[in-house]
Amino acid sequence: MDSDSEPEEIAAREVEELYPSVLMLEATAILHAPPYDAQAIARLRDANARLVEAQDAVEGARADDLFHERLTENCGNPDLLAVVRPMREQLIAYERQYFSTAERREGSAAQHAAITDALEAADHERAAALVRENFTTALPGQSAGPPGEQQA
Repeated sequence: MDSDSEPEEIAAREVEELYPSVLMLEATAILHAPPYDAQAIARLRDANARLVEAQDAVEGARADDLFHERLTENCGNPDLLAVVRPMREQLIAYERQYFSTAERREGSAAQHAAITDALEAADHERAAALVRENFTTALPGQSAGPPGEQQA
């Protein structure tokens, strides 16, 4: 692993601290974004298609990150984006673990599709609520937690 590589594992506590912040900021970005036009919706669907097609955890994490980047890119608040981007980058090692199964990639893709559908219908409040759900299902200790955790 070279010095530019990210760690293979991320502490559950760090994830539990970062995820709520990222989800609140992304939800805020969606709530305050202008309507998503046909091009923005198409870009979201394209990013989500990459998640559906992902064959492994690395591809899945990249596709998920792309979806969330596109989700917030037109919010009109560069300061918010400047805060969210480094936080998402800190989570990428966890996301690589999380997206190690096809079931998790499929589940997240289904949630992304619902978020995109809500935005296409101009229901930003519903989309923001779905973003919160997308993040909370990926938190450690949830039913869709990282590999190796005991499930109830």
